Amino acid sequence: MSPFRKMLLLVVRGLATALNFAVGLALSNFVSVSAFNAFGYLHSSLNFSSMMGMLGFNTLALKKAAETEDRKSGVGLLFSLILISGLLTLLAALIVSTFINDKFSSVGYLFFLMFPLAVACFTATRIISDWNKGRERQFVAVFLESLVWLLLFLPLVVLFREQMKQNVGLMLHSYFVAMILASVVSFFSIRRIGPKRTDLSLSEAVGAGKRLMSLSKLSWQYYVLQLCNVAQVYLLIFYAERYLVPLELTALLIATRFGGVMVTVSGVLVNIYAPKFVKMYDSGNGVDLVRLFRESKSINATLLILMLACFVVFDEFILSLFHDGLIDPKYSVVFLLTLIPYALRIPFGLQEYYLSMTQGSGLDAIVFASVLVISVTLLLHMDKSIVNLIGVISSGVLIRSITNSVFTVRKINNCLKS
Repeated sequence: MSPFRKMLLLVVRGLATALNFAVGLALSNFVSVSAFNAFGYLHSSLNFSSMMGMLGFNTLALKKAAETEDRKSGVGLLFSLILISGLLTLLAALIVSTFINDKFSSVGYLFFLMFPLAVACFTATRIISDWNKGRERQFVAVFLESLVWLLLFLPLVVLFREQMKQNVGLMLHSYFVAMILASVVSFFSIRRIGPKRTDLSLSEAVGAGKRLMSLSKLSWQYYVLQLCNVAQVYLLIFYAERYLVPLELTALLIATRFGGVMVTVSGVLVNIYAPKFVKMYDSGNGVDLVRLFRESKSINATLLILMLACFVVFDEFILSLFHDGLIDPKYSVVFLLTLIPYALRIPFGLQEYYLSMTQGSGLDAIVFASVLVISVTLLLHMDKSIVNLIGVISSGVLIRSITNSVFTVRKINNCLKS
């Protein structure tokens, strides 16, 4: 990818970030604090449910798309991934629904019917987006993953803002509709990456599905790693929703939104470099592979420093945009503390992809560290201090990141020797 296209991709990601910010800003100004908090809780629940049922198929989709030359068999595999993960995410959403029932029971039965469907649709969009990444159709991938649902949801918020003030259910159902329509748009993109004639038979799709039985140990490891990343954030919000006062929870949810922005911006590098990691590794080009990794890591670190500097300097200004009552040092502390796990995770995100895309064996220890942190975090519900909770999660991210570094250095040395 040329430097110009890389810069253009950053601009598109920036547009997605701006729209994400606009949605949060619109909701905070149009609805009550409790309604804004409910939306943040729902968004986290949807992400967690999707990751539970996805089983790492999005990572497998990216890897297989980069490796598969035959368009027809590739689409058969893609549809199998979507179908299986869709069914699993429906089950995961039903499980999560039991935990959020008390929070959203007043919304009505339609909410609990649409929630699993929205989760399944979000999962399908994510898998199709990652497949496009593997095909090096980066602009389509960014559009599907980050832009399309925002472009659908933001107009609904603006058009029905008066009704949403009185009816929280309308806001939540509009969010579901945006997710469902986004998946419809994503399916249209398959026509561009699939066979010219749509004559894929059911038996061929089933045959492609059987190949999923050969999922490598690596795919499962990376799935657990991704699930732990999402679970840590979800547990943070889950406990904060019960222990923090409304405005403290609002500051925390705003921080998780901006933490997501940091991950999204960093994700541009994943879009660009992950497919190249696969191809260079398969071709045995170890020297260029290491050079590419070091280049991507330097850019990632620069982006992180710039983003953190902005948040530290303008924290009170950012919070004041969402609610005047957040102009208080104690809310700034909650905001900045919540960003710590994201800040620790981002520099090492490319290492996780590097290891997964190049058959790295170090993921055993990484997954073990992640599961250990989740276990400790689950026990922490007895302590109602949000500072302690963030501290444990940050420590876990740091442990995994150090483990990542050790195995990445080993992998790089092996590549240079080969």
